[in-house]
Formats: sequence, structure tokens, C-alpha cells
Amino acid sequence: MPINGRNVSTLIATVTGCEGTGRVFGTPTDGREWILDGAVVTDRRWAGDPMTQPTLDAIQEFTIEANAISAKRSRPVSLIMSVKSVSSQFHGSALETYRNNDIGLARSRTDNYSTPPKLIRNEYAVSAGGPLMIPRLYTRKYQTFWFFNFEGQQNRSATTAGFNVPTEAMRNGDFSGAVDSRGGCR
Repeated sequence: MPINGRNVSTLIATVTGCEGTGRVFGTPTDGREWILDGAVVTDRRWAGDPMTQPTLDAIQEFTIEANAISAKRSRPVSLIMSVKSVSSQFHGSALETYRNNDIGLARSRTDNYSTPPKLIRNEYAVSAGGPLMIPRLYTRKYQTFWFFNFEGQQNRSATTAGFNVPTEAMRNGDFSGAVDSRGGCR
């Protein structure tokens, strides 16, 4: 799923009743519980979000339980995630998203900048899994499995800023031309 930033917490924004990456159905952000494969990974010290989240490509299922949840949950909102499971067949996926300042750029002819600020962002991921088989050493195809996942991002950007500088008269001590947006003196 193409999500800006490829972060698991941005999945919350895709569910009806959620406000951005924080509030779910009006509950405060610390009123939610993160559950990964049945284990609570909520960081109670820093507003509830886990310090280390699973990568987006490793998530197989994502569910939000709110309002009428089970008594076994300790918070009013539960964010339940399951990691991809492995099987007796090898499987995997790879992806890369690329964005730069030329893609999707609509500029007018009256634009004051000759070139847009630099923006190059690459997001990439790979995941693979299957049975563990080492020829002539370990061939128990249906007993031991492995799963690997990696996501990375490179972001190269430049920023521009506009600011006011004093005029020649102001540098010489003459502030008579200094006016605010209403035309009055500052």
C-alpha cells in the first residue's frame, strides 16, 4: 500500500473515525494499546507509541478495536497487528518508491525561482521467507522457517527561506520609511 513515509503508525489515518496518527474516535493518544502478534508493545513512558515499530512491509494484518472491545484489553482502543507468516514455499517481495522535485511539479510562469528546491527521496524494502533447508545438513522442510525484512529511506532535500533585510536608509539610521502592513509606523 503506498503510504507517505511508509510508517506503521500512518495506517491509523486510513481507518474511518481516526484523526491523523493520533486520536481514534476521540480518545486521547495515550488511550491506545499497540499489540503485535499477541504481545503488548506499547511504550507507556512516551505517549503510547512503541519505540521500535515493525516495518510496513512486514505487517500482514492490521485491525483497530475501539469502543466495545473485549475485557482482556486494558485500553479503550487496541491497535492489533500481525506479522507476515511463513509457509513451506519460498516467497518474497521488493519495492522502491522514488520521488524528486520534477515529479508532480506544477509551476507557473510567474514563479520567481529559476529552479525548485532539491528534493530526492528513495524508499525501498525487501522481505523474504520460507523453510530452512541446508543441503546434506538440515532438510526438515516443514519444521523450521525463516523470515527477513528490511526497509530503508534516503531523503536529500534543500530548503529555501525568505526574510527581510534592512534597507540602505535603515542601515544609516533613518527609520522614517518603516511601516507595518496597515501603513502605520512600527
